[in-house]
Amino acid sequence: MFYLIVLLPFALFFNIINYLITFFLIIEIYLLLISNTKTLEDNYQISLRDKNNNNASLIYVFIKFTNRKYFLDVISSMEENLKLYNNTYNYFNDIDIICYCSKNYIYYDKKEFLKEEEYHYKFYIDKRNMKIYTYIKHEYIGGAYLLSLFYTILKEEQKELHKIFPKSSFLNLFLVPKLFFECKNIPKIEHDLCNLVEDKKEIRRYKNNYILTKIDNVSTKTIIIYNLLCTLHKSLKLQRSIVCYLPIAFQHRQNIKNNIGIMWLVFDPSKESLEDLDKKINKSKYQALATNSLILYKNNNIKKGSEIRRGVDVVITIMLGKENNNFEVSWTFENVSEYPIYAAITSIMRENEIHVTQTLTVCTKRFEINDKNFKFVNFKEYKIE
Repeated sequence: MFYLIVLLPFALFFNIINYLITFFLIIEIYLLLISNTKTLEDNYQISLRDKNNNNASLIYVFIKFTNRKYFLDVISSMEENLKLYNNTYNYFNDIDIICYCSKNYIYYDKKEFLKEEEYHYKFYIDKRNMKIYTYIKHEYIGGAYLLSLFYTILKEEQKELHKIFPKSSFLNLFLVPKLFFECKNIPKIEHDLCNLVEDKKEIRRYKNNYILTKIDNVSTKTIIIYNLLCTLHKSLKLQRSIVCYLPIAFQHRQNIKNNIGIMWLVFDPSKESLEDLDKKINKSKYQALATNSLILYKNNNIKKGSEIRRGVDVVITIMLGKENNNFEVSWTFENVSEYPIYAAITSIMRENEIHVTQTLTVCTKRFEINDKNFKFVNFKEYKIE
């Protein structure tokens, strides 16, 4: 049925029979649009959760503060911010809603925090060390919900989500033929694979922080991605281009937890410049719109979610925010992924500077970090025991 939908525009050029077919296709499209089903990404995250009955979809986050006054200001406003967050989340979801509790999933006692099992997210606040730990179930919270959850700890007013993220639209389906036509440009790693580790104990994590000065003619996001890909290319000792995909969050949509699109990038720092990468990113933006429509309307093929992940060297997620106070956000996961490296990046605008925190979760032995600014981080920093 999906491929018939893609052919819909071509049916308009033929006889009355085609118009009848077009009519029935429009009915089918309408039924798709009003149906409240989980996306391909939702189903993939649920499959991770159910795999071997473990917490494969769980995201572990720590937030570290240096200013005690700011830290106390943040935790004093968290409860009200989370209530607003819950209201928004529940407005867009008829099932799997966030249930309110007396503590609003904020805990100051470690044992109570660990005991809580029925949650979408939960926070443990370590007042003594000025740290906040967050556990997030990715099958419930993904896409723009992740960023808006991050915003609950910020004091500065942030941009509204509809100004940051694109909107899902049926019209994006008409970009799918272009995606298929240019599929030769969508990378497939057939040789020189980065083999994955077999045990989660072999996973390594690295983190670094740096300050970036804004450049007018190139986007900050492009510069961050460029710096990272150059480091990863050397650390993986690649003799080919590095292949990555970026999950792009979309605006909230009814009963969808992970509303995203995907953008692929192929980059060789030995042959291409920052400006070349910027052009590639701008040229590839349509991919996020096209894949979002595929993820929305082809939602039952879990193997496709695995196949896409296995075909890249790195997955890069970037969260953007604005805040004049100093803090650090880092996140990771526990189990072996289906791709060699996951890069979690937080970019915080402070006046004319961008403060960047990069966290690498490495699931391949081939990786040997060549940047001394990246420091090894023990998983105990994230998971409370």
